[in-house]
Amino acid sequence: RSVSELTRRKILVALGVACIGLLVLLRGLNLYGEATPWTPQEAAIETVMSFLNFTKYPPSLDYLLITLGVGFLLLAWFESVRRENQLLNAIKAFGSVPMFIYVVHLYVLLAAYWVLFLIFGPTHGERFGLNSVTWIWVGAIVLIAVHYPVASKFADYKHREKRDKPWLSYF
Repeated sequence: RSVSELTRRKILVALGVACIGLLVLLRGLNLYGEATPWTPQEAAIETVMSFLNFTKYPPSLDYLLITLGVGFLLLAWFESVRRENQLLNAIKAFGSVPMFIYVVHLYVLLAAYWVLFLIFGPTHGERFGLNSVTWIWVGAIVLIAVHYPVASKFADYKHREKRDKPWLSYF
């Protein structure tokens, strides 16, 4: 049986909001769902990290709620955007070659580490080796920008050559 796009989107949004709402209720009151309770910290970012510190293996109820809630909301959003969208094309490029990007990003991070080590010396900073969480996000955005052309080209290559080169399926 077929479900209309509008109905499907409403269901996905309702499920996403319900999962995240239940997570906020359970985690906020430290009622159930996670073995380690969260506690307020001195810095706001540390409080957020404490609140979002979920047990992944085995997955706690809170971990499942945030993962499913965000997943449902993303699916609803994907339903609403145009089919030919640059952001979706970028996500598709990364999603079609995950193992390749995983391996490449390790070498890129290692090279970046050595360059920064030679420039600045050993790690400095109170948290994460940096003085601000902002630099983590700047680094992530730079890494995505560096990896996108590589991911896009390899995804095209993989799509063109997959019949002749079955080993590409591993990437």
